[in-house]
Amino acid sequence: MKKIIIISLVILVTLSLLGCTQQSESFNDTNSNVNLLKDFNSYSEESTKFAVPVSNIDLNTFLDDSLKTQAIKEKNPDLCKDIVSEKIKDNCFLNVSIVLKDSSICENIDSNSVKSNCVLAVRRRS
Repeated sequence: MKKIIIISLVILVTLSLLGCTQQSESFNDTNSNVNLLKDFNSYSEESTKFAVPVSNIDLNTFLDDSLKTQAIKEKNPDLCKDIVSEKIKDNCFLNVSIVLKDSSICENIDSNSVKSNCVLAVRRRS
């Protein structure tokens, strides 16, 4: 059971970190939320070229995912606090704690199972 959890966690972290390799100019700006919204709007405009319905894109999820990516990239757990979705927020704290090898960050996680996995993952990487 522990091996399944660890393997799942490694896959989750790997996928999250792979998604963090893209650079975005909006993260370099102090008004990053405004720029994220501009990115979202331009993405929405681009999506019409490929017949992707804009209504299927959830703005909150887009912003939450962007904040998570920024928090991991900048190794800044404080950015996770601004995330609305509890699931994405917990995942943000999990990934930042692993990157920083700091299990104290795991205390910010609401889900007890994710919190436990976080502490174990940090211990294994330290």
